[in-house]
Amino acid sequence: MNHHTFFTRMLSSLALTLALNTSNVTASTTIDNINGSATPPFLAWGGNYAGWVYTPNFSYNLDGIYSTFENVGSTTQQGPVERRTVTLSVFDKKPSGTLLAKTTFVADGAGGNLGGNFPPILLLANHDYFIAYENIYNIGLNIPNWIPNQAIGTVNLNGWYTETNWQKYYPKLIDGVLQVFSAPILRFEGTKVSLLPNSADCLFAWAEKNYPQLLPTGATSQTTATYYYRYYKNTNTYIGVSSADNHVYYLAANGNIQDLGNFTNWLATAGCN
Repeated sequence: MNHHTFFTRMLSSLALTLALNTSNVTASTTIDNINGSATPPFLAWGGNYAGWVYTPNFSYNLDGIYSTFENVGSTTQQGPVERRTVTLSVFDKKPSGTLLAKTTFVADGAGGNLGGNFPPILLLANHDYFIAYENIYNIGLNIPNWIPNQAIGTVNLNGWYTETNWQKYYPKLIDGVLQVFSAPILRFEGTKVSLLPNSADCLFAWAEKNYPQLLPTGATSQTTATYYYRYYKNTNTYIGVSSADNHVYYLAANGNIQDLGNFTNWLATAGCN
């Protein structure tokens, strides 16, 4: 069974679990932000691509991203503003990384609070993700201000990416001068999770020690959707933790998925903190 089949079956299992236990579902809200309450300047984007590397300080299930785009009216210094569909994507680590989520929204010169939602994905604390916009030419900026003398409290990320497919990178400082495009306005929607990668890795290591015929050592931990898991190539089996319902799942080589129960209970059994 390949990874794609695993993703499909695990997601189907999760959907069934949540349908049977709606108490596990929590409404998402703004859970993190970069300059979330800032106001952009009266200028428009001069290119179609913009993106930034974002590193959350805590783990959570992300299901939407919104930003404030400036209202520049029907025309700008670059001419008429055409109504268009903007694509918003989340990649793993960098623009060339694995696509984790994608959504679209309609934008024009009116700007405003724009963005979209998507099926939740697990973001891990201290791990890099790339937030990418496409088709933004001539709509209002979504950065806090234009001049380097930024307002107190403005957060600058480690540079920004632009040009086709975000191939051009500009660092935060160029010849000692702060680049204002390193400070996007981003609001992340989602729900907090109790899953901690170190705890899950401890449980996986315990399971490998106790069930080596099913889970031989050597596998590395990965994420997909709301799962943190390991794939064991030699036995074609998987073990994972869902951050949506806090349960441990095992996928056998024959394709059968087993809900093994509460993650916290398993941590106690394995002696993992």
